[in-house]
This record gives sequence, C-alpha cells and structure tokens, in this order.
Amino acid sequence: METHLDRPLTLADIAAHARTSPSSLTRRFLAHTALSPLQYLLRARLQEVRRLLRETDIPVEHIAARTGFTSPAALRHHFRALTDTTPRAYRRVHCAPGGDGCAQEDGGGAGPDRGGRAKQRESNNSCPKPSC
Repeated sequence: METHLDRPLTLADIAAHARTSPSSLTRRFLAHTALSPLQYLLRARLQEVRRLLRETDIPVEHIAARTGFTSPAALRHHFRALTDTTPRAYRRVHCAPGGDGCAQEDGGGAGPDRGGRAKQRESNNSCPKPSC
C-alpha cells in the first residue's frame, strides 16, 4: 500500500492483491495492527503528508494528489482529525523552508495519532530549531 499511496485503493483492491477476501484481510489487519486496512492506508497517507510538509515546500494541493486524497479539502479534513492542526500550521511549526532539511523529527510509528499531534505555536514563520 505504501508504494501506491497516490492511487485510489479500495478494500477489494487490497484484498485481491493479497489474494484473500476483504473480510479475511480485515480480520488479519485488525489482529496485527489494531487498524482496518483502510484506516492503515489513511494513516500511511497522512504520514507521507507529514513528511512532505516537513521536508519540502510543495503546495498542499500537490501533496493531496501525490498522496491519494481526492482533494486538498479532504486532505485537510483528515489531517486535522488526526493531528488537531492544519497542514499549514504543521508546516510552519516543523519548518522546512526551501526543503533544506530544517525539519524537526516527530518520531516514527505506523502513522499520525492523537498522542503525537503537532502543537500549534504562535510563530513569526521562523523555524523552531536553533540550527535554522
């Protein structure tokens, strides 16, 4: 799934690729990840969105298309639901001016979650890291 984030994947597509039924795939995913296949896919997409926001200055509209969201509005909706911030605020806090590697790491894991949410700061658009 991670190699095809830009494609519109359905549960049936994923199950067919795994050569199993959608119900069997869902059971196995839940047992191993505590997420459904589509929840896992959404989190993988959002993890890539976070990486692109930190490391590049690609516009959100292009990031949405590149990560399989149907629109920038859909990306913003899901991003805010899982991180309690907007893509613009996340980018501002995690600073990647010009994609020069000024990004601040926020940890790993299977994807964004409420425990690892980005905190909004009042900012003058400067990077929070002293090395910037």
